[in-house]
Amino acid sequence: KVRFGLILRDPYNLFASRIRKWPQHFESDRDISDQVNLWLAHVKLVEQPRPVFGPDPVVPILYNKLVVDPCYRDSLAESLNTLKGNAGLDDVPVYGHGSSFDGYETRGKTVQAGVFERWKSSLDDPRFRRVIADKRLQEAAERVFGIAPPRLSEL
Repeated sequence: KVRFGLILRDPYNLFASRIRKWPQHFESDRDISDQVNLWLAHVKLVEQPRPVFGPDPVVPILYNKLVVDPCYRDSLAESLNTLKGNAGLDDVPVYGHGSSFDGYETRGKTVQAGVFERWKSSLDDPRFRRVIADKRLQEAAERVFGIAPPRLSEL
């Protein structure tokens, strides 16, 4: 039986990485709105899983929790009918075009350590500021990940 998972990453680190990797997708207000709306559509699927590619609902996967919580990884492995364990957790896969920050070189604990700090390097980027100023995005980040937005006015 095949199940489909939707991996959702917190918006602050996700968009810092995406803007760095694909800046051409954030050139206009329309581009930014489209990117935010896509992330919000994924949030909706995570909050209200439903069938997308077959009769079974999509399996929501919270990236932040996946990285830090071995019990959560085991639970997901059961849901997706895959092997339990931490194999590949610290690898940057080639098929994902590498890390926007570290390429393919980073391995081990540094992968886990850096993935929650990406947003800090983007605070001066006006595109990033426009993305994270979206109140719907902020509310969803708080609701799903328990993460408050960076206070841009205090920086």
